[in-house]
Amino acid sequence: MINLLDINKILESILKTDTFDVFKEFKLDTYYPINQDIKSILINLNSKKNVRAYFNKNTMSFNGISVIDIKGERFIEFYDDISDMMNKGLDFTELGNDF
Repeated sequence: MINLLDINKILESILKTDTFDVFKEFKLDTYYPINQDIKSILINLNSKKNVRAYFNKNTMSFNGISVIDIKGERFIEFYDDISDMMNKGLDFTELGNDF
């Protein structure tokens, strides 16, 4: 079961912060699936001005959320660290705006 409370607290913190000039990771205690609740969160984030929220389309799971601001755009990624480490150089991220 997904603990949406923890995820929402992280996202609230991300959205309340003015700038992330340095890459910031928020590690989670377990892996979570990209289920309908998370898809709705991704769609909601992508509807915000200057926000792009991504997920791992290969594993459809995540165990952390990262953020950085680049040229006025906020990039948020629901990442799978094992997949990222095992597949260095391969990009499995996809914009979570249409499922």
